[in-house]
Amino acid sequence: MPPALELKEKVLDPAAGTGGFLVEAFEHLRKQAKKTENFTFLQRGSLYGIEPKTLPYLLCQMNLLLHGLEYPEIDPGNALRFPLREIGDKDRGNASEHMEEDRFPKTLGKKSARVSRP
Repeated sequence: MPPALELKEKVLDPAAGTGGFLVEAFEHLRKQAKKTENFTFLQRGSLYGIEPKTLPYLLCQMNLLLHGLEYPEIDPGNALRFPLREIGDKDRGNASEHMEEDRFPKTLGKKSARVSRP
């Protein structure tokens, strides 16, 4: 079964490393971009990564650029730099927006959610 990732969704990789996950997400979403506004969203508003180590951060940027993402949004900070108690409701994605009954197997017994960037 192909991944159930749609073009309207945002993807965050909090441990991006060299960007392999983000490249695969980009390649999957690029096939869905049929209109100019879809391609613009894909280029500037759909993929985000965080990588604190210098070499993987640079490799991630280069990997995404070489695969066609013109504006990689990779944060050079640590994904765990903010204590949970300091993150307010406005800073958190609304997981319920991304949860649909038909997208989760009944055998799991619970739902998981994608993280979105507001």
